[in-house]
Amino acid sequence: MLSLALVLATIFGSPKAPAPSPLHVACPANPAAFTTAPAARTCPAIELSGRVDANGVALDPAFDVDVAPAELARPGHGDAVVAGYAADGRALFAQSFSAAGSFHLYVPLSPALAQSVQRLELVSGDAKTDVVASSHREPEVESLSLDSGRYLIAWNAHEFPSVRVDPPQGAPILLSGGTSTYEERTVEDASRRIVVEFSDGVRSITRAIRIFGR
Repeated sequence: MLSLALVLATIFGSPKAPAPSPLHVACPANPAAFTTAPAARTCPAIELSGRVDANGVALDPAFDVDVAPAELARPGHGDAVVAGYAADGRALFAQSFSAAGSFHLYVPLSPALAQSVQRLELVSGDAKTDVVASSHREPEVESLSLDSGRYLIAWNAHEFPSVRVDPPQGAPILLSGGTSTYEERTVEDASRRIVVEFSDGVRSITRAIRIFGR
């Protein structure tokens, strides 16, 4: 836990500029810069989810998102810390929080800083786990309409362990747990066009596609 203490001391202990007027507050670049709720309509963040309980900890692949400032995780203290690291091991951000079971956080993170994140780590007590960004090319996806209410979607789950399908109507659909280079899933949805978010474990890439055959 010594290394974690040093990370938190480095990130949270560095001098901070005086908080600007709320009318001119920009989106925070990282959790340590979150002082006053921004006036912006949306802010960039990294969407993190997982589990912290008596059996240990688990961290899901992350997604890049834009959310309302009110949805951003606030600076705080808790029994768990999720942190992001660059390829050279530098700590880029850390977010403390309390969890007893599943958690879901929108951690403020600028696109420029997010570009450097190569590993995510979750620590709670003596339990620790991490997710490392996979090596990948540009995402490719194939789709095929099976009938009016279902379609097949296929992608390289070895490069992108999780994908999220966002239909124009209805809630997003998370597809994860596959490892095949040609992972196939059937989705119950009547949409003709969808948005697919591909997560490499740490960051995500978004593509809009049309369902073939519709």
